[in-house]
Amino acid sequence: MHIGGDMAQHEVGIDATDLKILRELEKDGRISFRTIADKLKISDGTVRSRVNRMMEEGLLKIAPLIDPFCFKNSLIANIGMQLESRTHLETMNKLAELDGVLNVCNTAGAYDLFVEVFLESREELNRFLFEVLPHIGGIKNTHTWVYLDGRNKWIEAKL
Repeated sequence: MHIGGDMAQHEVGIDATDLKILRELEKDGRISFRTIADKLKISDGTVRSRVNRMMEEGLLKIAPLIDPFCFKNSLIANIGMQLESRTHLETMNKLAELDGVLNVCNTAGAYDLFVEVFLESREELNRFLFEVLPHIGGIKNTHTWVYLDGRNKWIEAKL
């Protein structure tokens, strides 16, 4: 399995036990290693070491997730970007550091990148698009989709 947040991906080997551990964490991120171990009939030390290994390898991150649609005035949007030249990695790294950016993905098709943002207001989106992005450089144009509602949309709490 290829894992990695940048173009320099690396191979991560996961087996059936790792997948079972991940499925248990997916159901409840607060579940104890002891409970997982009991369910899978393995030691809690095995669960702990496997979870730690997956975290060190960049496969797993345990974090609180929130429903972005529960916040009255905030918004979540996806911004498609066409770049002036093939500067994907450099541009992705700059964008990923900006406040409000949830993720940045290199894509195939009409847009070179998609940037998902969670912002406090329409005014913040306006500022992001017209004051912040121009300082990144290399962005030819953008197209923004604002999410009006959603189901099963969870984002990492970066409040």
